[in-house]
Amino acid sequence: MSIRSIEKCIKVCSESKIKFAQKGKTLILLNENRIKVKKIKIDNCLMANKCACDYVAEFKNNAYYIELKGSEIKKAESQIVSTLKYLKTRHNGWEKTAIIIHSSVPAFNGGWQRVALAFNRFNTKLCCYKTRKEIKIP
Repeated sequence: MSIRSIEKCIKVCSESKIKFAQKGKTLILLNENRIKVKKIKIDNCLMANKCACDYVAEFKNNAYYIELKGSEIKKAESQIVSTLKYLKTRHNGWEKTAIIIHSSVPAFNGGWQRVALAFNRFNTKLCCYKTRKEIKIP
């Protein structure tokens, strides 16, 4: 089965620092108020054998679509877009942010602008950071 029940892929966290890490790329959500955050494993769990981002973090009608990537930003874009489409109904009306943590600056001209415009179609803000980033949960 390639699409699983979402409950099997959720870990509820309320720690002050919620870490997402893979192959040297790290995103840490700073959760000062220790609210409940649903950390959903997308790739190889919810959307096994599909084009999908690595994680989604859900909290207070916010969804962070997280991709931990090398320098293949075009692939990261397609993985997040695929996940946005899959979770469209679940996140309808939510504040959505696509977060790409990459290992190096992509080697394509105008790439960031094009990727940001692609996410605008989904009312999704794009944030890109190199290697490691800490973000305070609003």
